[in-house]
Amino acid sequence: MSLDMSSRKAIVQNSHREYQQAGKKGRGEILDRLVPVTGMNRDYLAAVLGRFGKEPRTPWERLMGSADISEESKAELRRRRALYNPVELNRRLNKAVEQLLKLNREKGYTGNPPCPGGGGRVPAA
Repeated sequence: MSLDMSSRKAIVQNSHREYQQAGKKGRGEILDRLVPVTGMNRDYLAAVLGRFGKEPRTPWERLMGSADISEESKAELRRRRALYNPVELNRRLNKAVEQLLKLNREKGYTGNPPCPGGGGRVPAA
């Protein structure tokens, strides 16, 4: 039995809460019931049901939402984060790269800068 994509999505939408709240045995039973109906791969269906309805969160959001971190630590992290302006950090980084490239040219190195971890260039004679 092959369903169209909108029918599969409706089945996932109607079953995701039950799946997310079920224990391991219950999730297995739900998958046993839905795999033949949807024709979807079992592992893929488990992944889709597990993440359906959940918005992706950034590492910062996960950190701030964690119960393992004290409120004092979170306040300190918020304070430190407020000190950094990503645009200014990018400008400073670009300026440092330009200075390194200028120094590289002044020393007479040719070609690409050396790769991290070795394989440096020999100065032009």
